[in-house]
Amino acid sequence: MCVPRRGVLCKLCLREAGSCTTNTNHHADLIKGEPILNWTYLVVAATVTMWPSRLSLAAVAVIACAVTAAGCTIFTGPKSHPVTLSVMSDTLAAFVNTAATVSWLQFTIPVSIHNEQSVPMSIDFRLASVDEPSGTDWTMVWALVCFADGSGTLPTIAPGETKTFQWPVAAAISGPGGPKWGGRALDGTYRLSLTIGANEKLESNSFVISVLTTSAVSARDRSTRGTLH
Repeated sequence: MCVPRRGVLCKLCLREAGSCTTNTNHHADLIKGEPILNWTYLVVAATVTMWPSRLSLAAVAVIACAVTAAGCTIFTGPKSHPVTLSVMSDTLAAFVNTAATVSWLQFTIPVSIHNEQSVPMSIDFRLASVDEPSGTDWTMVWALVCFADGSGTLPTIAPGETKTFQWPVAAAISGPGGPKWGGRALDGTYRLSLTIGANEKLESNSFVISVLTTSAVSARDRSTRGTLH
């Protein structure tokens, strides 16, 4: 039973002393109720008995939450997305090709996408971008600036299925062409991003772009021709 003294809380409920004397079954109802909620009540009550009566209810609630997560919702951080985007090579070879008055940085990204959702999903390469690290964040350095006719059929990945793709990237590094390469350099560490669904953004593992020099490209071409012959 509550002690009939104004300003002192009941030991088993959060009511002021004397306010629950008219219902003698109130405490019994608390104990018979949901165990998680009641346990929190008991923790709060025990805390009240140890602290001065002027302690605010808000402070008591904070203490109870710190003692137990039973009556409080705790954020544990974002969960992993059911769709995974992976770049299947740690290092990608790129080369610079000059056509007319435009110099292009060109490379191909080997992509793997796994769909762990319960529904199929469509993949649109035109919604992909390349990002570079910028401090503790990432900044987009390449994305398509215009789309061709979107009437073609997009590739679909069934639930539980993994599909691989070879996505070509061409970025203008000089001249009037586009899309432009917005990176601070050509060689470096990057990641792939892909927008799916209602503006959900997938982010891949990081990879390195290594630009081949003219001599390296010529040596590679000679090696390839020798292998073919």
